[in-house]
Amino acid sequence: MRKILLASAITLLTGTVMANVRMERPSTVPWQEAKAESSSELVFRYSNFPEEAFNVPEATRGSSTLYAAVKMRHEDLVKYVGNSITAIVVTSGSFSDNYGLNPVTEIELFITRDLSEEPVRKQTADLMEYSFYDNRIELDEPYDLTEDDGDLYIGYSFTVPEEKTACYIVSDLSNDCATNYIVGISDDDSLPQTWEQRGLVDGSLCLGWVISGEYLPENSAVVINSIFPEYEPTGGTGSYTLYVKNIGTNLINDYEVSTKIGNSESHIQKMELQWPIRSMSTVRHTIPDVPFNEEGFLPVEISITKVNGVPVENPSVFTSEALAYASGFDRIVLVEEFSGTTCGWCPAGYVLVDYANETYPGRMIAVVGQVNSDDQCADYQAFIDNNVPSIPYTWFNRVSSEIPANIGGGTEYTFAVADNIFDKYDSYPSYCNVNAKATKNPETGMVDVNAESEFSIDMDRPHRFSFILTEDNVGPINQLNNYSGGYYGTMDGWENEESNVSIMCDNVIRACKDVEGIEGSFPEKISKGEKITYSTSLPTDNTTGGELKVVALVTNALTGEVMNATRVDVSESVGVEFLYDRDAIRVYSSEGSIIVSGASDVKVFNMAGMPVSGTDNLVKGVYLVVADGKTFKVTVK
Repeated sequence: MRKILLASAITLLTGTVMANVRMERPSTVPWQEAKAESSSELVFRYSNFPEEAFNVPEATRGSSTLYAAVKMRHEDLVKYVGNSITAIVVTSGSFSDNYGLNPVTEIELFITRDLSEEPVRKQTADLMEYSFYDNRIELDEPYDLTEDDGDLYIGYSFTVPEEKTACYIVSDLSNDCATNYIVGISDDDSLPQTWEQRGLVDGSLCLGWVISGEYLPENSAVVINSIFPEYEPTGGTGSYTLYVKNIGTNLINDYEVSTKIGNSESHIQKMELQWPIRSMSTVRHTIPDVPFNEEGFLPVEISITKVNGVPVENPSVFTSEALAYASGFDRIVLVEEFSGTTCGWCPAGYVLVDYANETYPGRMIAVVGQVNSDDQCADYQAFIDNNVPSIPYTWFNRVSSEIPANIGGGTEYTFAVADNIFDKYDSYPSYCNVNAKATKNPETGMVDVNAESEFSIDMDRPHRFSFILTEDNVGPINQLNNYSGGYYGTMDGWENEESNVSIMCDNVIRACKDVEGIEGSFPEKISKGEKITYSTSLPTDNTTGGELKVVALVTNALTGEVMNATRVDVSESVGVEFLYDRDAIRVYSSEGSIIVSGASDVKVFNMAGMPVSGTDNLVKGVYLVVADGKTFKVTVK
């Protein structure tokens, strides 16, 4: 809990972390949509309505050439064989300080089969100055779609505007298909050397292409995306969200969807629609009563098998993934709040941290990352640069974020942020847990940490341990306080303090190993019920004598999500290294020896994998102990 010491009369400027410029499309700026002009054409899009315009911060303003593209998937393309792409539709962006004006008016269109090769079509074009406007650009030479085409990349390039407020990319924010927005940057006249899929973050690029001809399909639909719940109990039924696109020319009144999860039989359901799906529209439906009969990360195959009662010939298969397990562990939420002394709204961040720790003890672990101050943890620099666009800013389990302050919302709003996150994660268990012990080593001055994790399912996905060292009673620090006087509402008592307040802070991040997780800290495959152990040390160079705690995390290395966490006090060393007590087997080190009890078969190896003779008078270092088939890692000092 923060401790207010005294008021200061020094005036400080609010500090923030710079990020890329983004803006939501104002309701006052309607989308000027390009539609089919005759029955012999349609406008193919993966995107829905444009929702936001933004820039690409990696590109150099005024000099870089930005390439933005969408991949037309082969399984979608083949439905239009015999027709031609005759025009490309580009949705123009906007300025964040001038909603009506498009910052890019000169572009070069391209169509290519391979992003590393010269395009098969290139054409310069001008865009209207209007923002959020569909610019239909007729191709000088149409592109004929044939059975020999694989995936096709369609896009445009342009010189990045110099203006800082230019938001030149437009997306719908709602489609989680990565290949629906691909970006590359070139700083010379060559093609980009690398391309990045950004659809998972920003949604579909608002780009379309006009397909014209005599062979446009009817009764044709594809799956654009599916979203499964975070978890489903094994042995029951659940539902998922399906995005279906009508890629034919007629209305769709009903369709049949086939869902195959794991090795189970395909589950086929007919969806009777209250509202027909019009041509080239994408709709979202809930698919109910799907059985989950297996455990683990399960592959999913989804396809539309009938449209309007007509069987679909060679239906395309959309692949996804679902997670199911029979049992798990209480999920503990990691709250990483980023605040700073020069930010007048950051008292809301401190209030959020205190509220989470006190209201949900043991279930929410909230820590404070100071920004732009002497107390900023160097280990977090890259994370702050890439993931903290302003302060105060809060991350929850590294996958969802909130701004804890809302002018006018006051204390109630800040408390509700924590409550809503807790309710979300309390609704389903985690498939792993984590336990830890932490000891201050008098010889090295470091904190020695030993952690253990168990999984409730077999796992072949990479996971990692990570450890955060925090300190209580840090300060005094002078904190700017915009809530002083109550003009901007309440903030748990800060409205009664001066505009500058001297405080002591708890839960301040001092070190982290490693923010993204320690590579190699978990084996490649983990068996259900297996206990994985890991040991490391954390430096105490930046601590000032306050109470120390260690937060131990398990992260999914593919997504970065924190799957579970625990927080333990740092105890003082008494000459005995970490004690393992697993299933009555006790393993620890003391005065140069490894002590094992409760096991009949004991083998000791050094970290090179060589067997060690005996357990006494050992050289300082880390050893692996195999006791009755269980492996322990022990440090001898």
